[in-house]
Amino acid sequence: MVMKLVKKIFRRLTGKRDIYIDDYKWEIKKYLTSSPVILEAGACDGKDTLQMATLWPKATIHSFEPVPELFEKAKERLKGVKNVKLYPYALSDKTGKIQLHLSSGLSEGSSSILSPNKHLEVHPDVKFEQTIYVNSYSIDDWAKQHHVDKIDFMWLDLQGAEFNVLQSSPKIFDTLKVLFTEVSIIETYSNVTLYPEFRKWLEDRKFRVVLEDLPYVDMGNVLLVRE
Repeated sequence: MVMKLVKKIFRRLTGKRDIYIDDYKWEIKKYLTSSPVILEAGACDGKDTLQMATLWPKATIHSFEPVPELFEKAKERLKGVKNVKLYPYALSDKTGKIQLHLSSGLSEGSSSILSPNKHLEVHPDVKFEQTIYVNSYSIDDWAKQHHVDKIDFMWLDLQGAEFNVLQSSPKIFDTLKVLFTEVSIIETYSNVTLYPEFRKWLEDRKFRVVLEDLPYVDMGNVLLVRE
């Protein structure tokens, strides 16, 4: 308990936004069966992915990480984990090649398909000095190609692109039961949909907020379940 408090204080003071499913696992597990179909977008180095695979050993986990260096780290970490399928793709509102703004400096986990905006002011130690093109899919297009007909739980850490990804894939979205998503409080990335609008859109589609973790001026995390 003390370590959790220390970690939370550290995050608030430093602005470090490392998010781990271990912090939220008991709340999330209340709403899922023992064998859910999970989609994780923004796998980074695979730490959360491995935790999910341990928490739900009977789950099928589809995990996405488009940054090549991070994908290789996740691939190595998840070697031999049989219930995870790892994809080197971005998720977005369209299928095809898409530009990815790579982060470096204090965080390698802030890369986004959206261009950085106030992120540069709030986190001056995080740099965006390189862009690459990566393969991108809408969730519906990916699901059709891979014969996936439902997703029970999504864990989205897409640095501002979460709303666009969800609203562009209505078929799979309609099967979703539980959503854990990063949300934007300010325009950290250009043209991002801010949390009040994002939340209303989800509530209009029968989701309700069961947990809010909004300790920062720029971004936070929200857990929602479908009623």
